[in-house]
Amino acid sequence: MTFSHSISIVIPLKDDRRVVECLKSVDAPNAEIILVLNGSSRQFREFIEKKTERDNRVRIIKVIEKPNVGMARSNGCSAARSDKLVMMDSDCVFKPGSIRQLEKALGNRELVRGKVKYLYDSLQTRLVGSVHEACSSDTSKAYAPMLAFRKSIKD
Repeated sequence: MTFSHSISIVIPLKDDRRVVECLKSVDAPNAEIILVLNGSSRQFREFIEKKTERDNRVRIIKVIEKPNVGMARSNGCSAARSDKLVMMDSDCVFKPGSIRQLEKALGNRELVRGKVKYLYDSLQTRLVGSVHEACSSDTSKAYAPMLAFRKSIKD
């Protein structure tokens, strides 16, 4: 029996244990969650495999050659089983209902972007948030998390 996923969530990461909180925040039971390990250590791979072994929504794939976030995102999108994709970062969490809202907003569109609220107050987080808000072109914002799009857009 083949299980149909309504949406696939792609999360590239290296050794970020905060992904556990991100996974807990996924409140969409029909979502496929693709964790793309991007140069992760053996210890982290073992950790995340153990943490996700009971969640049948989670698939783990690895970037083998020249790990980088772009390759990780691309590999995750290619591996997705749904036509609808959401990009998320491992250090972000979903607000309750936001996945359904993104999926609904996508409708017949090819691309929609949600709003990100940063939970960690650090210089790095404030800088990243400022850069995301300052970007004015849709292309530059297309690489930020909470982006939902159709798989066909990347072809």
